[in-house]
Amino acid sequence: MKEDIMHFFVVSTVLVFLAYLLQSSIIMSPDVSYLIHAAWVLFQGGHYVSQIFETNPPMILYLYLPIHLLVKIVTGDIVFALRLYILTLSLISFGTCFYLLQKVIPRNRFYRYSLSLTLLWVLFLLPLFAFGQREHLWIILTLPYLFTMALFFENQSISRKMRFVIGLFGGLGFALKPFFIIPFIFLELYAIFIKRSIFAVFRIESLTIVGVILSYLISIYIWQPEYIDIILPYVFKYYFPFFIESISVLLLRPEVLFCFGVMIGYLVFYSSDRYKAFGATLWLTSVGMTLAYLIPRQTWYYHFYPAMCLAYLLSMHCLTQLCSGKNIKSNIFYLCLLSALFYSVPLYNYYALLTAVSAFKKTYPILPIEKYINTQKGERSIYCFSLFTSDCFPLVYSAKMRYAERFSSFWWYKGISAMEKINHPSKASDVLQDKKFLIDSVSEDLNQLKARWVIVNEGNFHVLEYPAFDLIDYFSQNDKFREAWKNYHYLQKMNGYRIYEREN
Repeated sequence: MKEDIMHFFVVSTVLVFLAYLLQSSIIMSPDVSYLIHAAWVLFQGGHYVSQIFETNPPMILYLYLPIHLLVKIVTGDIVFALRLYILTLSLISFGTCFYLLQKVIPRNRFYRYSLSLTLLWVLFLLPLFAFGQREHLWIILTLPYLFTMALFFENQSISRKMRFVIGLFGGLGFALKPFFIIPFIFLELYAIFIKRSIFAVFRIESLTIVGVILSYLISIYIWQPEYIDIILPYVFKYYFPFFIESISVLLLRPEVLFCFGVMIGYLVFYSSDRYKAFGATLWLTSVGMTLAYLIPRQTWYYHFYPAMCLAYLLSMHCLTQLCSGKNIKSNIFYLCLLSALFYSVPLYNYYALLTAVSAFKKTYPILPIEKYINTQKGERSIYCFSLFTSDCFPLVYSAKMRYAERFSSFWWYKGISAMEKINHPSKASDVLQDKKFLIDSVSEDLNQLKARWVIVNEGNFHVLEYPAFDLIDYFSQNDKFREAWKNYHYLQKMNGYRIYEREN
């Protein structure tokens, strides 16, 4: 045990360093950047709708609050604080899983080494541009719970304090998004099936998870009721229906096919599995997170990252058993050979994605604007007319500006403009009312928060394809907006963005 700990202390230290270097070569995720900002607004007493108009429920904002404490205590750099925070959580998660793995698989050292290396891979290197995203945090927070479930299925136990802490962190992870709870439901139902008793769910860790989720839901109703009353209806009306992609596009991604291949392959392998409890735990969780990827019907990398993590763990679970034998050198050779064949497609796509996001840092369309603003003296505040967070974040942090806006992006524009074109008589008045409320909110921000700089994305959409349009013309149909917009004058155009400055 001590020898194993020393080996993986060295390996994990090297991988943490590599992960930090990797993250330093790419820009911080715009979504993560904005949510860190929203967490600070919430911490200062802000509320949904009036100060932040965000689609995500507040759990992710709560989880980002320690980043601001690190900024105050350790460093003034928000990017470094994020990396330090996420890497520390990842190390804690790995250490816990490594300890539990000794109990789950006590006699097969080769298996423990292989799976531990896979854990390090999925926690530190696989996230890539999803580093710090909600899905990355889900993996970090819930992995120890999965190992605890495998122990429970094998009638083994750990201390009550440890089970409580694992349940506490698991509850935070499962509460991040509504469909993240699917694997928890699958595993608890499987526990009832295996133990032939409904009382199998009454365990410290499972009760703690349920308690955390219920407390969290109650806290939303008490402290952030605007999210339930106002934000969610807008999300269901104008976000989910208009940001979905076709089922064929969702399913035909190489990484997704890899996940399905692993899940189907395990059903064939199951009868030969010497560690069925752990294999079943990984398989059920993999199915649950694949469903969590399919529900929102969006192919962004971070959405299928958890399913891919579990597919890697499950495939390594099977491969190490296929390579079992007395000759350790032979084991390693066959394991490397099978892994190379099995992981070739997802690893190639990972390499392609890494190359793309590394190159994107150098060609980021907003960089000339950042350089321009840095040459200007005076007030440093910005407002963005865009459909994506990437137009203002992480620009706000890199240029040390005040974000004078409640919206992360105008994600609702696509839904409202589409509904206007449909011209459904029964919904026309509601759409008109919603449009007025949202553009009035933009006008209030411009009048009250008084951003010095306004940047307008003129069609430089690097994530999704949109028809040509002009947000300023569209918003100018509103009287309040026209009045607020009189305070701004056009300066110049850069890389597909128009720049405006507030007078006086």
